[in-house]
Amino acid sequence: MARFLALGLAFNYDTGDFVLGMEGDISFLTNENKLGVKDTVDADYDWFATGRVRAGYDFDGTLIYGTGGIALLAADFDDGSKDDSETFVGWTAGGGIEHMLGESLSVRLEALYADFGSESINLSASDTKINADMFLVREQGRVLEIAAR
Repeated sequence: MARFLALGLAFNYDTGDFVLGMEGDISFLTNENKLGVKDTVDADYDWFATGRVRAGYDFDGTLIYGTGGIALLAADFDDGSKDDSETFVGWTAGGGIEHMLGESLSVRLEALYADFGSESINLSASDTKINADMFLVREQGRVLEIAAR
């Protein structure tokens, strides 16, 4: 799954050593990677979004943190004669490291696991139950949107 555009918004409260925050992001995905379900169904991911809280410890400009919250994944399914779309709703948890490069610029490396449970999709043969989950590692350079001290 490859991202071609990602948008995010974050609020962090820095207590000195500890940082607490909330963040939301959405990644619009390319359809170049397809998943074969039962070798007869193609699944294309359209977008992936999260709304999370995070908490971590600040080691003099380097934050080690844990994060968790809600996750959404939109996908289109096609079995060659009928198609269906589904938005999966689930949870996500993970952690990462973020380093400040300046007053309002940081880089981060983050790992997330997302579990979307199972959903039934309606295709030509019958209802097909999809169990969806994902693990991703992503790197980001970002300008901090909002920081409260």
